[in-house]
Amino acid sequence: MNKKIIYAGFLISLGIFFFGSLSAEAHTLESDGAVSVLMFLEPHEETLIGKPSVINLEFKSAPGVVDFSRCNCLFTLSRNDKQIFKLSLKEGEAAVKENTVYIPHTFSETGEYTLNVSGITSTSTAFSLSYPIVAVDGDHVMADEMEGHHHPAGHMFHIVLLGAAILLSSYVILKDRRRRTRV
Repeated sequence: MNKKIIYAGFLISLGIFFFGSLSAEAHTLESDGAVSVLMFLEPHEETLIGKPSVINLEFKSAPGVVDFSRCNCLFTLSRNDKQIFKLSLKEGEAAVKENTVYIPHTFSETGEYTLNVSGITSTSTAFSLSYPIVAVDGDHVMADEMEGHHHPAGHMFHIVLLGAAILLSSYVILKDRRRRTRV
């Protein structure tokens, strides 16, 4: 078996794994110029109506770009063009620890929401980011998960794809090694 087949198997395996990664909505990274922010939800990967959630916004920008003590950052949640809340970091309406902003919120209705993050960096550059959030009815979530026991079920698709990629790569490599030892 030649190296082209090994490379093709490896690339197919990586493609399978990254295809699965693209389908994940639990963590969303958005960028606007020098500002990059990773948004993720806790305690569940999906927003459950009637259950307290925390919107985490982890700023991934270069050090010094966003100085939270001077940032005029606004966090606006809306649904169907109706504003649900607007929080100002400058006014101390959102909790900050290191490079992450924490916004507790309980969603009351199922549907699509939009979280807008905007502000002015320490270098006086304006930024604006937008994140879709979908709130769902929590009845389909397992009862023990609702009580705080986290299961990797949300990542099971990714785990299966990674396993398939590893198995496919291993098969191609072993088959090539066997063929080399016979020659």
